[in-house]
Amino acid sequence: MKLYIKLLIVLFLFTGNACDKENDLSPEEQLPEATKTGANTAGCLVDGEVLLPKGGSLNSGSMLKAQYILNEGKYIFSLSLTDRTTGEFQRTVQIESKNESLKEGETYTLSELNEISTSAFYLLDAGFVDAFVTTNTIKGEFIFSRLDEESAIISGEFWFDAVNEEGEIVEIREGRFDVRY
Repeated sequence: MKLYIKLLIVLFLFTGNACDKENDLSPEEQLPEATKTGANTAGCLVDGEVLLPKGGSLNSGSMLKAQYILNEGKYIFSLSLTDRTTGEFQRTVQIESKNESLKEGETYTLSELNEISTSAFYLLDAGFVDAFVTTNTIKGEFIFSRLDEESAIISGEFWFDAVNEEGEIVEIREGRFDVRY
């Protein structure tokens, strides 16, 4: 019995230290690695806070969604990361590119909606949506480090600023994704 109690104490101390080390990580260190293997990972910093796709339920669907399709002769790329574990609200970062065949290694501008590339940050709080979007003056970029249509893998990095109707600006930084679509 004494050995059992000693093992429990050691196990408790070990797991406690692991939790403390996890909390000691900087926001950048909490983001997934920038891989190119189709690991189905993504994340970014929203005003310095980590946003990772997580939470939800069986009915809510995936918190990480990506697509790259050819529809009626036009390419459509979209990436959506949602965190539903932030209390009463959810946060979503979405990037879209329309009408353009994407190329590996190219940098694309995130700008006003209805143009080739767009981005948005949504904060849904108890049914109220506060939408932040890129514009022609408040912009960002994304770059594809891997675009493998045969294996359906797309990887890259992004950053952007976005503004809401009240003129508040949100900063999205250190964005990265490595997904199968």
